Amino acid sequence: MNFLCPNLLRSSFSRSQVLPTCPCWLLGLNSANSTRQGSYGSDRERSSGQRNDSKMQEIVDYRSRCHYEVLGVWPGVQAAQLKDAFLHLCMATHPDRHPMDPNAPARFKRVCEAYAVLKDPVLRSLYNRENLHTKRDHEPRMRNRATRRVMTCKAKEVQLNAVDFNAEFISRMIPKLEWKALREAAESIGHLNDLPLEVPSQHQDDEEFLQKVHHVLMEVEVEEGVLQCPESGHEFPISKGIPNMLLNDDDV
Repeated sequence: MNFLCPNLLRSSFSRSQVLPTCPCWLLGLNSANSTRQGSYGSDRERSSGQRNDSKMQEIVDYRSRCHYEVLGVWPGVQAAQLKDAFLHLCMATHPDRHPMDPNAPARFKRVCEAYAVLKDPVLRSLYNRENLHTKRDHEPRMRNRATRRVMTCKAKEVQLNAVDFNAEFISRMIPKLEWKALREAAESIGHLNDLPLEVPSQHQDDEEFLQKVHHVLMEVEVEEGVLQCPESGHEFPISKGIPNMLLNDDDV
């Protein structure tokens, strides 16, 4: 898990634009999102009959969400980015990873259902016309949540991987970064690496600066540790570079 993190990027950058190695994207997640996978809006009201069983209610809550919210992407997400988000969620929610959780199959099925609709241009167009979550009202809520609360990382094991330096790529990424959040995240695991307080005005011509950003974004991997919610204090484990954002039944 390293630092190329869509939640550290400005809201104009798609949440699902994440490398296959799942770079430290969870450091910018807000607590509402971490509590239940991909929830950025208020759950719809449901009848009292659906509240009889707490476990069943959790499934109902998850199933009732907008497809975009389930996958954690913008309504304008492109096909490749949508697939990246889906593959990551498949890995995180697959029932084999949670054999003791009776709700895991329903969560996984919901992810697959959302992707099946959104990957098909015709079905997606029909869904968009009938769905209330337009890009205009969805994006401001995502932006507000992403900038309010930032999760902190407590690294137990950090690995450094050599990655080819691409100055043009890093230069294009910098305007999309939430710089303060990136510095805080890097500092939390001991790899601030002399990043300046502000981005230089001519950063595209400053190779030394670009090299430092490249190191933090691309080469620092958190192998073992925890992500901590700033509000509840709940800690989510990171194992073999993969964060587990699922809560136990007692924590829901």
